[in-house]
Formats: sequence, structure tokens, C-alpha cells
Amino acid sequence: MATKAQQKENLEKVTDYVEESVLDADRMAKAMSSLESDKSGARAAAAKLASSEWAAVKVNPKDVKFIVDELEVTSEAAEQALKESGGDVVKALQRLLP
Repeated sequence: MATKAQQKENLEKVTDYVEESVLDADRMAKAMSSLESDKSGARAAAAKLASSEWAAVKVNPKDVKFIVDELEVTSEAAEQALKESGGDVVKALQRLLP
């Protein structure tokens, strides 16, 4: 049977292990939170950049009508797909197809 000193030492080991696990979980939660905030900031910056780039893309109204007629999507969706595809009708169609 273990002596009181050994029992106390074993209890300390278990307690230390649990405390380290809790600290690791806290560190992990903070790291994940930091990553999420960085990720959302990067998404916002990318969206802003993309929208400014898309604003410069000229879209042919005939292409928008063609996509709307063929895929039965809204003209807004067709125009957005064309802008994201640099005005390329084939790429816009591929972007809109599942």
C-alpha cells in the first residue's frame, strides 16, 4: 500500500495534469478566437477588393439576358457571375451551374 507521502505526490501529479489540460483548453479557445477574427477581417478585405475590381468590369446586357434565359436566374445573379468571371460568358455559366 502506498504511503501518505506517495499518495500526496500522486494526487499532485493528477492535479497538475488537470490544471495543464484546462490551461491548454483555454489557450486553444483564445487561439481559435484569434484565428476567426483574422479570418473574418481577411474576408471583408477580400470582398471589398473584389467589389472594386468587379465594378470596373463592363458587362454586356445581351450576355446577361442570355444567361437569364438559359439558366433561369435573376439578372442580378447573372450580372454578378459575369463580373466575377471578367465578362466571360462561358466562365459565368460554369460559375452558376452546380
